[in-house]
Amino acid sequence: MRRLKIALICLCALVIVLAVIVVTKGDIQINMANKKVTVLNPRGIAPPIELIPMAPRLDTLEGKTIYVACINFAPLHQGMIEIHRILAERYPKTTFILKVKEGSYLVNDQKLWDEIKEKGDAAIVGLGQLDTNAPATVIFSSILEEMGIPTAPVVTAGFPDLTRKFAYKKGMPELRLTFVPHPFTARPLELQREYIEGKDPISGKPIIDQIVEVLTKPLTDEEIKTGIIERPRQRMLGPDTPEDLARLFLENGWTDGLPIVLPSEERVAEMLKGTSHKPDEVIGGHYAALPSLRVLGIYCRACRYQCRDGGSR
Repeated sequence: MRRLKIALICLCALVIVLAVIVVTKGDIQINMANKKVTVLNPRGIAPPIELIPMAPRLDTLEGKTIYVACINFAPLHQGMIEIHRILAERYPKTTFILKVKEGSYLVNDQKLWDEIKEKGDAAIVGLGQLDTNAPATVIFSSILEEMGIPTAPVVTAGFPDLTRKFAYKKGMPELRLTFVPHPFTARPLELQREYIEGKDPISGKPIIDQIVEVLTKPLTDEEIKTGIIERPRQRMLGPDTPEDLARLFLENGWTDGLPIVLPSEERVAEMLKGTSHKPDEVIGGHYAALPSLRVLGIYCRACRYQCRDGGSR
């Protein structure tokens, strides 16, 4: 009987100790969850944007040479073929040259741009439909504009905000975009022709007329503006609770929706020990697109996705 009492007392003591441990651990977890922290801004540092004036427009298409340049995405070639066909029929005194750029639509083709500069008076570039080749169409067009070639980029209406954002970051926020119905691929030829002969679903203007207007309408003051757009951005976010910061990342589209490890300065610094590159070193770019990739930005993203030594997840 005595042994039973001792056993019960020990059991009760053990339960009390475990309860204390659980409560203490819970308090620690609550305190950690409520502790405010600061983390690196995953968007990195936004470089200033240099505004680049668009090329002077043509007074007329008559007697001119216009290149119709396909960005080399076969499913969309038909759109540019139809644009070439219609323009050639409407403007018999204008020379229209249909060309397909070399390399994939993610690769710049400076050789073709130089040819257009030497032999042409203007260009029509397209047709962009994806969230990769629509921005690429804008980038190629901005290159030609900077070279002094009036250019009409043509993309589908699926990415108006994305393409305008790319134009802004390339220093041409007023770049004249022409949109065709989205999607354009995998449609019968008759429907594709109907699209090209129809209206821009965003501006409401006939597509062919709008392309001609893009190349010939005199530039506005906004389209020839120069200067620098500064884009100050916080290097650090917080202080805030980890839960609120994780929600901030999610709501702003800075993650793919999966759980993340917040990129604190300490965590990213630890990961940077795995490379000989300096944090602000530029090591690459995004195809024809935008900002150069810096080591710190890459490791900040790697930390978020729980990579080790900056490796891919």
